[in-house]
Amino acid sequence: SVAIVGGGAVGLELGLALHRLGVSVRYLVRGAGLRVFSDPALQAAFATAVGSRVTVDHEAVISSASDAGDHVSMTWQ
Repeated sequence: SVAIVGGGAVGLELGLALHRLGVSVRYLVRGAGLRVFSDPALQAAFATAVGSRVTVDHEAVISSASDAGDHVSMTWQ
């Protein structure tokens, strides 16, 4: 699984590409939505298109991140 920090165009594309390869994807964004979609209609279309296949945590604040050997361990609120 992978956490994408931020909701910009590059993170969105990277997450969707990884998802297509079978990786579980979670977006951690600070605001109410993904930055790349300023139009609420586009936000809704994205949510409909990906449905439950990716997770978007809105208003996410990363509490900690640490190297855990073969992966990075993160906590957020």
